[in-house]
Amino acid sequence: MAKAITQLISRHKRILYLLPLLASGALLFSRSAHPEEISHIGVNQKVLVICVKYSDVATTRLASASDWVTLLGAETNTFFNRATFDQTNFSFETTTGPGAPPDGWHSLGYASTSAEFFKTCQDAINLADPFADFSQYNRVLVITNLKGFGGSGGGPWWWKVNEGVEATFDEGGMSVSKRLMTMAIVNEWEAHSFGNPFDEAASVAAHELGHQLGLPTHYADLRWFPGLPRDVITPWDIMGLSPTLSHFIGWAKTERKWIPSGPRIETIGPPTGSSIDTTITLQPLEASTMGVQIIRIPITPVTPGAPFFGYFIENRRMIYGDDLDERLPSSGVLLSLIDESKETILKCVVLEDQGMPGDPGQAPLDVGGVFTDPARNLTVTVLKQTGDTYDVRIQYLLPPEANPDPMITPWGAPPWETPDIWIDSEKNGFDVYKYTDGSGNPEGNGDDAWVNHDNRVYVRVRNIGPGVATNVRVQVFANSPPGMGDAGPDYAHLGTIIFASIPGGGVAQGFVTWKPTVGAHTCLKAEITNIPEELSATNNVARENVSAFDSREKFGRGTVGGGFEPVGLPITVFNPLRNTAMPIHLHVRDIPRGWTVSVNPTDSVLPPGGNGSVRFLVFPSDDRQYRPGFIGKPKIEAQAAFGDTFIPIGGVDLWAHLTSPTKLSCGVTGRRLAPQNIPNCLFGQSAIVRGNLTPANANAIIAVEFTLGRNRRILFARTDANGEYRVRFVPPFVGLWRIQAFFSGDLVQAAADSQICLLRVTNN
Repeated sequence: MAKAITQLISRHKRILYLLPLLASGALLFSRSAHPEEISHIGVNQKVLVICVKYSDVATTRLASASDWVTLLGAETNTFFNRATFDQTNFSFETTTGPGAPPDGWHSLGYASTSAEFFKTCQDAINLADPFADFSQYNRVLVITNLKGFGGSGGGPWWWKVNEGVEATFDEGGMSVSKRLMTMAIVNEWEAHSFGNPFDEAASVAAHELGHQLGLPTHYADLRWFPGLPRDVITPWDIMGLSPTLSHFIGWAKTERKWIPSGPRIETIGPPTGSSIDTTITLQPLEASTMGVQIIRIPITPVTPGAPFFGYFIENRRMIYGDDLDERLPSSGVLLSLIDESKETILKCVVLEDQGMPGDPGQAPLDVGGVFTDPARNLTVTVLKQTGDTYDVRIQYLLPPEANPDPMITPWGAPPWETPDIWIDSEKNGFDVYKYTDGSGNPEGNGDDAWVNHDNRVYVRVRNIGPGVATNVRVQVFANSPPGMGDAGPDYAHLGTIIFASIPGGGVAQGFVTWKPTVGAHTCLKAEITNIPEELSATNNVARENVSAFDSREKFGRGTVGGGFEPVGLPITVFNPLRNTAMPIHLHVRDIPRGWTVSVNPTDSVLPPGGNGSVRFLVFPSDDRQYRPGFIGKPKIEAQAAFGDTFIPIGGVDLWAHLTSPTKLSCGVTGRRLAPQNIPNCLFGQSAIVRGNLTPANANAIIAVEFTLGRNRRILFARTDANGEYRVRFVPPFVGLWRIQAFFSGDLVQAAADSQICLLRVTNN
């Protein structure tokens, strides 16, 4: 049966706008691809199973928690062994020992109507803690005796425990010890209510464990045809609508490295120099093989730092577990549209037959089936089937004209910053940066913004397409305070950078000036105005939170009042959904060991189209391992419920830079003193400005600013071995000049401003 897949897909430059959820405006939804410090690959990963009972549900389906351990070990582990080619499975354990419930079922003491994900999971941990050593577990699975179908999971998140403590949180003035663990909660449900040949609650547990492993695929309604919704991945992935035991889709297996880079993944195109016409024998996705299992067809060139945008092709057969799932309706060659842009919610969409809209079950191509993307001169044809393999022909012709693709590397989760936006402050001289990588290039924000002065906001644009990009316009904006979510309507336009021409594969950078009037930290945004015929518009926007702080060393480290000053950041969280309230959870990543953080509030509900405020505080440790020069980079992100998991809607990186306090002096030497004891010099003659940086630091850059009304001059000096600096100033105008010296700080020493000095310049 030949299939000509809809040309509607080929005209789309992004998945984003297909989703009705996104009609309200720009969203910052993205998947956190890698659960922090907990590997998704590994055998016998220990999972603590905690069975809990609600007070309004009288019975349990399985008699004991050990029955659940046995069932999960048999069915759930079998699925993961098949789906990950024996690279990931679990060792399920439950609570035992003196005082533990003999059947393993702990009583919550409240009705199911009071259940809430984070509350019920923490309550389950509290009940299990006396009978389990949580230092031995990175994953927890809570099973309730609720008869309703469902579950939820993801993480990792911070949970209060007695063992294995990894971080301390300040909650209402109390120190609370927590451990980072992934978490899922699953209802007992029923064994075979849909008539499947597997326990359906165990399959839901497998789905939720998939969230714990950071699987990037997820179910959601999609509307490509008016009034005809369909799911993006069901029934081709267990992360679709449950209950199912379908293998993870090919892109998910590739992204999670269960299918590693190498001979099992074949990348075709885009064509350069000559057209492509090749035939590949495609092995089944379900089988362990060294043959090709995935064909990747990028629409934009595969470039480091650039998200993949294009097609994935896989061979789905009813074998090795996929034959157990009655929801896998057919076999054949399956195509998916992949958009890994960090602001895209649903990064994988299974392509369907245009002649059968709304029926993704009939999506695979049979022998003779054809997929065409006329806009990109791409044709995929299934030539023949031999056993479980298919011969797939890829014809990827050179386009009539090479297309450009200007991009800005988007921020992600984590870190919540982009390498393509940074600040250059004149305080330490332009093109010199406070935060740099090993090669001296700006890292993070580059510089701290200099308040009430013109700073340069740099934006770098990469043209990853083969064609020349002309008249590339980049709009630059600022917002305050730092925001998570839609970031609100209050972005102020700073300016426009225009690049006349960027060749294919070329890079260009430019800047606009920014003069912040207060020392509040903010969010910068750069947006490329869409240009005709660009290959993808999903990579045209990036944001950079400006949130670096000096945490200055207090006097008398190691004593009461010693250590470093806490740093804090007020953050606004915006609800990007204009008509729906949004519950959010605030999660902190990358807390340096021994540091304390405070998040207030941890959970809240944002009104439709509204916002809420969060106060994030970081208390550096007094431990001697943390000395001036260390930069802690904890990250806070707002996570919103999405289906049966939680996804980030934005975040902020808070750089806590440990520094030693400094003092900077400034004095002026003139010919004589004016009547008010102000140094005085004659017009045309010079004055000497000198001062000291304490403690002494040789070769530090000191900026000395001279202002008279709107007239401004700035001179730079470097300190000597004693911390002394001096500059010679020849005033260009008569009048009372204000003089002030500034030190921007360095890796070890904190920034410092001198007192204001005056110099009167006269004609006689």
